[in-house]
Amino acid sequence: MHEGWLVDPGTNWVWRFHRDDKAWVRDPKVFMDRGMAMPDGQPPLLKERRHVPQEDAETIWRNLKSMGWKRSEPLWVPQQNPDHSGLICSAYDIDLGISHYFQVRRHGE
Repeated sequence: MHEGWLVDPGTNWVWRFHRDDKAWVRDPKVFMDRGMAMPDGQPPLLKERRHVPQEDAETIWRNLKSMGWKRSEPLWVPQQNPDHSGLICSAYDIDLGISHYFQVRRHGE
């Protein structure tokens, strides 16, 4: 699995599965990003990121498919900051009722 997308048809929540290329050879791991595509080219609304062993990601993928999640084409393109220091994403803070942007960086960057 290099990259795969699953969508819940009832809620439009998305899981994006993408491998961790830095750890793939010695200890295959997969990033799982849960979010929702936003309109008008806005950054996606990302709610969760998991970093799991490849086998766990494959099990979760099969379980989601069995629960009705559908495979999808990519629904957003990771956006880089101008200095390429990390992904730009948006999140909704349910407690404050506001949207905000944040950077996703890997450990050590």
